[in-house]
Amino acid sequence: MGVTAWCYVRHMRNRVDPLARGLRTRRHENDNRHARSATASQSAGQPLQHGARGFRTW
Repeated sequence: MGVTAWCYVRHMRNRVDPLARGLRTRRHENDNRHARSATASQSAGQPLQHGARGFRTW
């Protein structure tokens, strides 16, 4: 049982965590880019676009 747990933790650290970190980084970059464009369009007098889908946490 201990070996199975060790293999699981090793797999998660080496394979899954880097993917999750990359996705999280891309999401934050996209959110920042969207916020900047929303601020720019607000200052230009254009209304905000509603209905844009984002990622939600559980």
